[in-house]
Amino acid sequence: MTVVDWVVLVLFLIVTLAAGLSLSGRSRGVEDYFLGGRQVSAGLALLSIVATETSAVTFLSVPAHGFRFDLRFLQLPLGYIVGRVAIALWLLPALFDRPYLTLYQRLQAAFGSSVQRLTSLLFVGTRTVADGLRLYLTAILVGAMLRVSLDWAVLVVAVVTVAYAFAGGIRAVLWTDSIQLVVYILGAVLALVLLVGGAGGWQSLWYEAQAAGKLRVFDFSLSLTETYTFWSGVIGGAFLSAATHGADQLMVQRYLCTGSLTRARLVLVASGVLVFVQFALFLLIGVGLWYRYRTDYTAARADEVFVTFILEAMPLGARGIVVAAALAAAMSTLSSSVNSIASTVVGDLMARQLDHERGGSQGLWWSRLATVAAGVAQGAVALAAIHWLDRDSPVIGPILTVASLTTGVVLGLLALTLMEGVSTRAAAVAFCVGLGAALAAWGLSDVAFPWLSLIGVVATGLGGLVFRRLL
Repeated sequence: MTVVDWVVLVLFLIVTLAAGLSLSGRSRGVEDYFLGGRQVSAGLALLSIVATETSAVTFLSVPAHGFRFDLRFLQLPLGYIVGRVAIALWLLPALFDRPYLTLYQRLQAAFGSSVQRLTSLLFVGTRTVADGLRLYLTAILVGAMLRVSLDWAVLVVAVVTVAYAFAGGIRAVLWTDSIQLVVYILGAVLALVLLVGGAGGWQSLWYEAQAAGKLRVFDFSLSLTETYTFWSGVIGGAFLSAATHGADQLMVQRYLCTGSLTRARLVLVASGVLVFVQFALFLLIGVGLWYRYRTDYTAARADEVFVTFILEAMPLGARGIVVAAALAAAMSTLSSSVNSIASTVVGDLMARQLDHERGGSQGLWWSRLATVAAGVAQGAVALAAIHWLDRDSPVIGPILTVASLTTGVVLGLLALTLMEGVSTRAAAVAFCVGLGAALAAWGLSDVAFPWLSLIGVVATGLGGLVFRRLL
């Protein structure tokens, strides 16, 4: 890192923190802190959703997938678009029929507090694990850049991110997400341009990559154990996206911020298209990295290949931009995560103690405390991952597996809220059946992770329908 690179990086951090901290006095209560008064524009919500989805996993692990394998990963975001259209048409109206603070309050209205608390705890636990792994991946880059241990790198990223999320609430998260989106897209495009130039142009890179099978996109095999096939991507990916964007507070919180069903639908569907374009961009970066390092790359971690290129091969000033871009991708997801976890803790698990509808200083104090606690918990997961995770596999697999295991179950419960006659007991049993089926499929078979959401949705839905009659 040269002086110019450090100047670029420090300026990015200053702008990010300033944008977040400048909004610290705007929140007037719990609902304002978590939903921005339900007056957020569609454009701002859209940028925030795309930025939240594009964590360090996208920035580092998706290029690692293109580097190690090919472009078949693109079949998954095709399914993402299908799933979001279905949720926009079918589920979003139910989430806007009352002024919910979290999507789990929809479950409370239908099945009571016990089911709401079960699903809220499930979200808090799985989101903490998944985003702790994202924090670990970010630490790889920060550790290499600062030449410090991964433990210290985790601490640096966590402290900076939680600082503005703590102070400014959802408004700070949304605005910093938008800034970070622009930065990391700029950094990714710059990296791709440099890689293509180093390969002698698009024609040379395309010819070599095609000859090596690196440009393969579609795989129509019918295997349930292969992760990236057309069927697992379009069908499994559709259910995975429907679950993560219809039954995960991290994403639903942004639709609720808009205060409008029409705006929420527009934001949801448009985000699927933008995310597909992003995945294509980062996979092509991976192909460019393969061309550059195809004969002499020996790093221990697959996710380190892009880090190696950033720190060793990028020219003066460009390195600082791309490092800032990677940090932007990570911080946008982590800040959104701690804010959504805090909203679930306060809005669902502490609802009896706090009157969030009227807000007040007590609720706002607990909201900020929960934000800090979420950051500490994710830091602990990241520290554990440093020592326990397989160092040669892209970490995107474990992260998407965690999401697939649980969000399908919650989506199944939300589907049951649209049906008449499902009691609280039947819903609780359906929750156990769906979660047990997803865990069994994951632990006792080689089923690829995109199918786990489908299994969770179907098992939960069928369990609820069967026990509706029995109970």
